[in-house]
Amino acid sequence: MIGQVVGQARPPIAAAHLRKDAWWALPLTVVVVLTAFVVYSTWAAFPLILQNFHRYAWYVALIFIVFLTWDAILAFRFPDGFGIGVGTLVMWINVILLAGYTFSCHSCRHVCGGHVDIFSKAPRRYTLWHVVSRLNEHHPTFAWLSLVFVGLTDLYIRLVSMGVIRDLRIL
Repeated sequence: MIGQVVGQARPPIAAAHLRKDAWWALPLTVVVVLTAFVVYSTWAAFPLILQNFHRYAWYVALIFIVFLTWDAILAFRFPDGFGIGVGTLVMWINVILLAGYTFSCHSCRHVCGGHVDIFSKAPRRYTLWHVVSRLNEHHPTFAWLSLVFVGLTDLYIRLVSMGVIRDLRIL
């Protein structure tokens, strides 16, 4: 109607004609949907997106494994030639535990077997992926053992270098 008065209210709608499918307006549904959105947004936001950084830090960890292995090889050298001491064993256990932790990581699993659609076309990668997957089952164990043993290795080397204790020679 063209001649309608501005501000005129619409006639009320009877309750029988209101929509009954307003399930989305229920408080519990709103809370669940908003919570899911907030949780997803939080994981995709700045501070927590840095948790994905460890996927790239794995390559840096490989460099440390190489350095620690070289140090453990040098631990066989004594002033009078080849030898094995308690420090040598401590350093090799440290390298083995840290390498176990590094190579059991799911990032290593992805490097070994990622982007392969059909494993039968890449049998070596499948074998490597399978070995790393088996190691991955023990990843938390390697984490705790290497965490404790890195501290003990550092303490042992520091005490020997300060002259507090002597490195017992085994061979």
